[in-house]
Amino acid sequence: MGFLSYRNSRIRSRIKNLLLVSICLIALVSTCYAAILTNVDGRWSDMSSDVGCMYNSPDTEDLNYASWSSSASDTSSCPNPSLSGSTLSGYGFDGESEDQVIQPGQLIKLGTFCHYNKPVSNSIDSIKLSVYLYFGTEVIGPITFNMNHDETTNSGSCCNGPYGPTTDCCHNDDCCEFDPSQYDPDDWDCRGSCPGDDSYYCDQNWGSGTDNPPDYTRCCGESGAYTTPCCGEPGALPCRPTNCCEYTPCTSPCPDKVTFPSATGDLTFEIDGREYTLQILGFTFDCDPDDGVSDIISYFVTQEGANNCACLYGRISTAEEPSIYVEKRTNDVDVISEDDPNRPTIPSGCPVTWTYNVSNSGNMDLSSITVTDNQPGVTPTPVIGTAPYNIGDLDKDNVLDLLEVWEYTEVGTAISCSSPDVDCGCEYSNTATATGIAATTPTPTTETATDMSYYRSISTVVNAGDDLAICESPGEVELSGTSSCPNSLITYEWTSSGDGSFSSTGDPLTTTTYTLGTNDKSGSSVTITLNAKGPCGNALSSDEMTVTIVDVPTINVIATVE
Repeated sequence: MGFLSYRNSRIRSRIKNLLLVSICLIALVSTCYAAILTNVDGRWSDMSSDVGCMYNSPDTEDLNYASWSSSASDTSSCPNPSLSGSTLSGYGFDGESEDQVIQPGQLIKLGTFCHYNKPVSNSIDSIKLSVYLYFGTEVIGPITFNMNHDETTNSGSCCNGPYGPTTDCCHNDDCCEFDPSQYDPDDWDCRGSCPGDDSYYCDQNWGSGTDNPPDYTRCCGESGAYTTPCCGEPGALPCRPTNCCEYTPCTSPCPDKVTFPSATGDLTFEIDGREYTLQILGFTFDCDPDDGVSDIISYFVTQEGANNCACLYGRISTAEEPSIYVEKRTNDVDVISEDDPNRPTIPSGCPVTWTYNVSNSGNMDLSSITVTDNQPGVTPTPVIGTAPYNIGDLDKDNVLDLLEVWEYTEVGTAISCSSPDVDCGCEYSNTATATGIAATTPTPTTETATDMSYYRSISTVVNAGDDLAICESPGEVELSGTSSCPNSLITYEWTSSGDGSFSSTGDPLTTTTYTLGTNDKSGSSVTITLNAKGPCGNALSSDEMTVTIVDVPTINVIATVE
């Protein structure tokens, strides 16, 4: 991607001033749980002039293009699925096609927009991009961007430097400048026309105005002005060339400019009976933000001969009110209900890990964040990044800001079932509660959210079989144990108090043979134990059987001769 230029603002600190579109959504989402965004599709329309063509694939997961060439009649390779490698210039939008579990308040990546910038003499002036969000079978959209395109000439020079674009080029009678020995010359700027026009002055803060300018500020050419020569005079910094490309920064003349004002739309979304707002935050060059904070842009300068890309992000929040949201997971599964088919099954005594993700789903920062659990002994602990701050506290201020997701965790063990059901187990549930304080007026308010999670604990009772007696020779016993709850999570193992060996041809419960060892044969009995274990290696149940070893009778034959 080429080096791109943009006007930016911080999403977190100025979210109310971003490209916002309030889109009220009604979709099929699970009550009290995060929605799943399955696909995003962007489609092109309303190309301003007949200089190329648009390609919108019937497959909503494909990359869609709009392209144009030097000749308005050249459509031989349009549309071209390999636009990035062709001589065509154009736009592409690739919507996210991987499932995204959307927690209210967090960033949502919607897709990637690219300008494949090639030298062409014909171009569009504008085009419309319509973005659709798919929540399973529910379609939300369109969210529309009316994009404007400024195709510059491909002749000129890249004139990057302290003087800014061509329109700000300083001339002999139109400059003010501090002494570069005292101030960074890259901070240089033009301040009106001087001498002759006293409406502008240069001060040490590079401001301008007419109200009582300080005595030490003078425009160039006036008595008392700084001695740094004006642009074009002997000893001045070099003047900016007159054949500069229109836009900077510039790496290959001459860059174009793509502008996309705020999106439009009016659709609705509901979670847990509560109305939410989809905020289109806008485009950013940071397509993989790991800190939840990105610079958004309303336009960018696209380098000639390069693929210039920016990613589109959004956020789901509650409708213009403070709100907090918590998502609780059991062994990394967001369990919706007690009969959820994805509910974890955990053998008794094995570890259980709960994670708690807390986000700001409203429109106001929240302080004094707490996370608790209703079960005794379960105490959510914050995941620390830079001590003592939560790993999700991006600006380290102990305030749950918009777009932040704080993390908590706790580890326990699966319960023992005092009265197992017919399926050899029992159900467990616990509820997380997250609270935060919003600085509402005249009185701060406490915002609260809860989320319930579940798992199923299982165990088993094994029977090694009845005690028995065997002869010392051949010294083998066929073992046939039973389990009250056969389950793929439970493994079975036989052990012996003697020195014999086990062999199995299949299911260890029913196809295991024990062969007496030397020491076994010299004794009177051996104890064989059947053990049931969980995947964590813990013992769930065991049972013993005793094998009595009987000596082979000796028959003495006495022969007599008469």
